[in-house]
Amino acid sequence: MLRCCCTSRVFGTQLIRGHRAQHQPSSLCNYIVSFASSEDDAMIITNSSVHVRRSMSTDRFNDRSRDNYSRRNDNSCNSSPSRSNRRRGGKSSKRPHPTPQPVTMAEQKRMISLTSRLLCQQTTPLGTLTPPLIRTIHETAFWHLHNKSYSGTLEADRLLRRLVRERVDGWNGAAKVATHAVEAVLDSWRILSSAGSGNTDDGEGPSAADRAESLLIFLRSSSGDDDATLSPSAKAYNMVIDAYARAVRPDDAKRIFDMHPNRDVVSYNSLLKAYSSATGSFANAADKAEQLLQKLERDDDEGQSGFGPNAVSYGTVIGAMSRTNSEDGARKAEEVLRRMARRYQTKNITAARPNIVTFAQVISAWAKSGSNQAGEKAEAALRWMEDNDAMAANTVCYNAAIDAWSRSPRNDAALRAESLLREMESKCKLRADVGGGECVCAPTNITYTSVISAWSRSPLPNAAQK
Repeated sequence: MLRCCCTSRVFGTQLIRGHRAQHQPSSLCNYIVSFASSEDDAMIITNSSVHVRRSMSTDRFNDRSRDNYSRRNDNSCNSSPSRSNRRRGGKSSKRPHPTPQPVTMAEQKRMISLTSRLLCQQTTPLGTLTPPLIRTIHETAFWHLHNKSYSGTLEADRLLRRLVRERVDGWNGAAKVATHAVEAVLDSWRILSSAGSGNTDDGEGPSAADRAESLLIFLRSSSGDDDATLSPSAKAYNMVIDAYARAVRPDDAKRIFDMHPNRDVVSYNSLLKAYSSATGSFANAADKAEQLLQKLERDDDEGQSGFGPNAVSYGTVIGAMSRTNSEDGARKAEEVLRRMARRYQTKNITAARPNIVTFAQVISAWAKSGSNQAGEKAEAALRWMEDNDAMAANTVCYNAAIDAWSRSPRNDAALRAESLLREMESKCKLRADVGGGECVCAPTNITYTSVISAWSRSPLPNAAQK
């Protein structure tokens, strides 16, 4: 059942106490304040509007959009200069934000009640929303998103749909849906889509990923040739793809990817993530990830896309290969890494430069491969990273190589594992002697446990003493 809901940013202190806002007629102020059944209700809305402004500092949308949004709304509340500004010739200055007051459970319930009275069809029919109320709906959506819950995101979703219907069905050209507001709601659905996060508050109803797609399709169907303002942005499509990737639903992610009109490298990376997260659960998921990476490389080489794979693209595919826990997967992971290195060296693409994460993934892939050559391959990748790319191997890389040796059937596997341990200790001692700061390859409990495990499996005569 669709429930009307809203709060109010437009019920600012200046509007409630004397109607000082020059851009708002007093009749509109009286109309808005009439929804507050008491002075307490008015103050609750005032405190909540401050809480909404402060909650907009969340990382759900970029700083530039947030600053523009706050500046636009703050200027609309009170455009008259202060007394101190008048002394300086009327020049405006930025005022500090008031300290937000905590919102109690009782205040939340009363806000929801006021929200319902503002947005229900009997009170505000289609085509009657004014610009202040439109801004109110936007900030109310952000207030609901601040809860970071399924129910809060659903309320924000409904508010945006109300604005869309106001513009399309109510023929209200002033009802513009802010792009960053749509992206904030989709981003909240995306975060809630992670597998095992519960998805819904009560365990029933559509999942968060399905809700994200529903909002995307609603915007697509509402936008027309003569009104492109409702068309979802490229970032919106990418968020829905990532939502299905988090929910481990690669087929649905591919479906949204195919309907994406303006794909970019983030779109490809999101679909690669969907295949990578599904490795082990869906057949040939890792192979599909590699095929998509090859297509991305081919389109870039032929000049069809204008962009190519970056370190995230390669790292995602390498991670998918490493999750197969097989020798074939480890070999393919190393091949992808070498392809990545060649692309960086021949085309000088900084975004595709191999990094410690990609090397660590390959080393770990060999450690979990079960191959008789796992130890040699893992240590070879470690030396390749240090010699050819001038990277300092960290504790994660060394631990993965030691783990590979601890699983190796070779007679000297324990000796090779201990040799890597001594190398780590030597590097840290040298750094301490020269005062070079923190050692990035300091041995941990995992390091020593892996070496002990290697000696416990060793057939050498002095293994027990070791």
